[in-house]
Amino acid sequence: MCTNAQSFSEFLNDPSIKLTYLGIDFTEVRLMGDATANTYEIKNKYFALINDVVVNESLKYNIAKAFRKPSIVNNLTFVTEHNKAIDADKLVSLNQADYTRLTPEMVQQVVGNYDFGTEKGIGLMFVMEGMNKSIVAAAMYVTFIDMETRKVIFSQRMEGSAGGFGFRNYWVHPVYSVLKNIDSYEFANWKLQNKTKRNQL
Repeated sequence: MCTNAQSFSEFLNDPSIKLTYLGIDFTEVRLMGDATANTYEIKNKYFALINDVVVNESLKYNIAKAFRKPSIVNNLTFVTEHNKAIDADKLVSLNQADYTRLTPEMVQQVVGNYDFGTEKGIGLMFVMEGMNKSIVAAAMYVTFIDMETRKVIFSQRMEGSAGGFGFRNYWVHPVYSVLKNIDSYEFANWKLQNKTKRNQL
């Protein structure tokens, strides 16, 4: 977990701070346990469909509720363009260690490659790390970004269970699982941790 404590603390404690949901970045993801997967179809079709589901089914994938916001702004433009540039030949990995291959520094590098244009404020991006069919789960970094500076203000690796019929539904389910975890437990835990840090200053 990496954090810019002051900025993230303000976000946690002020529901009026605007949150822009930026979508799921798949540029560093590795798919494991599915050696025969059609990686070109995954890149050119399914990554966009997975991103669309989260936005279009907002009552199920309730980002605003999970992060205690009255509403959020959705903008998938930036991740859509970056995901188009993925090398499909590198998506499948036979190395189970790739499920934990990313570091906070690598996540910052992913974010730093973006240009958010005139967007300002805090953006939320899920940086997908591994989609592992062998363990029926996916890992991602829940990442908050200062869009003006392209700096990560908070990032935490989380895992969610996969499941459902078809590639899209199977691999969007981990996002649902992660959001449920944040809503039920992790958001309150983040607030408690940040309160403890402030009291120690």
